[in-house]
Amino acid sequence: VLNIFIRLNSGGTILSYSDLLLSIAVAQWTELDAREEIHSLVDTLNDIGAGFNFSHDFVLKAGLMLSDIASVGFKVDNFSKKNMALLQDNWPAIRSALTRTVQLASSFGLSGANLRAESSLLPIAYYLYKIESPENFEIKGKHKKDRTAIRDWLFRSLLKPSGIWGSGLDTLLTALRDVLKKAPDNTFPSDALASVMSKRGKQLSFSDDELYELLDMNYGDKRTFLLLSMLFPHVDLNNQFHVDHVFPISRFTSSKLTKAGFSDDDQEEMQDWANTVANLQLLEGQLNKEKNA
Repeated sequence: VLNIFIRLNSGGTILSYSDLLLSIAVAQWTELDAREEIHSLVDTLNDIGAGFNFSHDFVLKAGLMLSDIASVGFKVDNFSKKNMALLQDNWPAIRSALTRTVQLASSFGLSGANLRAESSLLPIAYYLYKIESPENFEIKGKHKKDRTAIRDWLFRSLLKPSGIWGSGLDTLLTALRDVLKKAPDNTFPSDALASVMSKRGKQLSFSDDELYELLDMNYGDKRTFLLLSMLFPHVDLNNQFHVDHVFPISRFTSSKLTKAGFSDDDQEEMQDWANTVANLQLLEGQLNKEKNA
């Protein structure tokens, strides 16, 4: 019925499948206003750090995952009265875990501008939910080792040229949740997660060809920030950093290169490399704004 409605409604204000599932959740909650709670949380998450672009789809998927509902897929069966009552009961803890997850992602330097796949944060949210992570998890010294493991696993998954968070997403998330359930508290099981991902053809190791592909990434690619942050581990990404050209891009015009004494062949090669990782660095945002070109 929902599929038929979506097709018939396509000529008007477009409603997605998840919009209609949200309506089912709204009807099932008795103590809280589901629509208000979910949209309020989306606004809160999007205001963290430099800003994100989450939708209610992300929050609904997180609710299914963190509430240990058998499947995390957007299926009508998953939005039963029983499951929605469970989601309502767990809501305060879910809201807290998601907020801390996005705060942690922001402390890694992530934002809507460079987070390639929002779903990559869901296993982290489940982990923080499971351990009942304390406030300021993203900055407290005693959690540094855990944060390093989380960041390394997350960035590898986002850097993979082939993409991790695309096809088979719901079954992958369910498998990763099973690993997290069995893991000891206060230790993010990055190796166990990587092993399960590898069995599903989603390896976190990189071939030589993939490494060369990363080195060919251009300024503006969302993965460029991730790679540079791994190449500059000393940078405190709690401060806002920009991807910046080492040699200003304005210097690479043919006229300026000719004036500087470079041959036509050298100019062509330099212009090819000017926008790649070879000429990029991380620079504190305020400094970048002040220096211009």
